[in-house]
Amino acid sequence: MGIRRFRTRQILVVTFFLFLILLVGFPGTVQAVKPMEPPLCVPQAFQKLGASVVGLRFYASQSDKIIPMQARTYNTTFSNDTPYIWWELCLNNKAKRNSLVPLYTWVVWQRPDGSEFTQSIAANIPAGLQRVCLSAYGQDKRPGGWPPGAYRVSIQIDDIEVASGSFDVIQKFLGEN
Repeated sequence: MGIRRFRTRQILVVTFFLFLILLVGFPGTVQAVKPMEPPLCVPQAFQKLGASVVGLRFYASQSDKIIPMQARTYNTTFSNDTPYIWWELCLNNKAKRNSLVPLYTWVVWQRPDGSEFTQSIAANIPAGLQRVCLSAYGQDKRPGGWPPGAYRVSIQIDDIEVASGSFDVIQKFLGEN
């Protein structure tokens, strides 16, 4: 009985010290470990443009044709009978350049049920523009259109999320305008 208690105590002490070593690290190796560099947080295209995100906004239209900025009404709540909901991403560009900069955008639309649909957009940003606004529409092609609920839109460039936003779709009742 005494030997069993002694071995159990030894196992607990050894386990405790191993746990401390794993938790704190091995002594004497702290200086030898090189810290990791922070991950690349700025897309390469943004580096070339000297770009920063000004904002992400949403608006609706009855057509798949882009409408002038002056005619857009930005909102975060739309009716479920809205055929097209657009996102608009505006960037400030500061880099001096004399050539086009390609910008490849990946957009993920997340529906209220968690399912997603995606789109990819390629654009060439001309030299000399200080502010660029990209815009594209989403259309839920499932029967019934946009199901009511909260939607999230994530915009990625070079596999890095540069902007995200959300909007709500509400059920339009009969007789409502």
